[in-house]
Amino acid sequence: MLISLIIPAYNEAQRIRRTLDDYVKDFYPGNVELVVVLNGCRDNTREVVEQAQRESGHAIVIHELPKGGKGRAIKYGFQHAQGDLIGFLDADGSTSPAEYRKLVEAILHESYDGAIASRWVTGSRVVGRTTFLRTLFSYGFHYFTKMLFWLPYRDTQCGAKLFRRQVVERIVDKLTITDMSIDIDILVQLKRAKFKIREVPTVWVDRSSAEMSGAKLLRASWRMIVSLLKIRFSH
Repeated sequence: MLISLIIPAYNEAQRIRRTLDDYVKDFYPGNVELVVVLNGCRDNTREVVEQAQRESGHAIVIHELPKGGKGRAIKYGFQHAQGDLIGFLDADGSTSPAEYRKLVEAILHESYDGAIASRWVTGSRVVGRTTFLRTLFSYGFHYFTKMLFWLPYRDTQCGAKLFRRQVVERIVDKLTITDMSIDIDILVQLKRAKFKIREVPTVWVDRSSAEMSGAKLLRASWRMIVSLLKIRFSH
């Protein structure tokens, strides 16, 4: 069984190598395909990933898009992944291979169509320096999402999600969001198709390279809210 993990990468030269090394070594060696989708990078992320690729054999696949956007990268990865299970994770390694394996187990041993990591359910833990402001915005985004879609999940934005191949094939052409709100787009499509998704508690390590200013966080949140409204009215 091949597992394809999509890693969107935008200017991740300083962080992605450790993530690639950890997953090649510790995540079902020989049965994992790491699909790195470079999207609008302006640093040397490609060179870093190519070096990791040379040292890992065929475990790492590289794609490059001229435009940025997590949603754009994940959709492209979905369309080109070869695995029986297809998912995605953050380039910074916030979710360790051990924590991601819990998603695989939920799908294979509990007969779910997909599994999503959650930082807000019982048994989860956040490690690191998440600020009060980011936490406040995160809760606000959650309740706004709940009001619009009534999704049955506590945490929609954790960057570790995994699905059976037939699930991805069913929804990929319906995904339209190109930014960070792609998670909501995916979960809305899953809900509409009545797929059975398990929310799995996780240990998530905040590896933010720098604290985001209030103004920058506000702009990012506004863009995500606009995307949510697009999803809502498109359905």
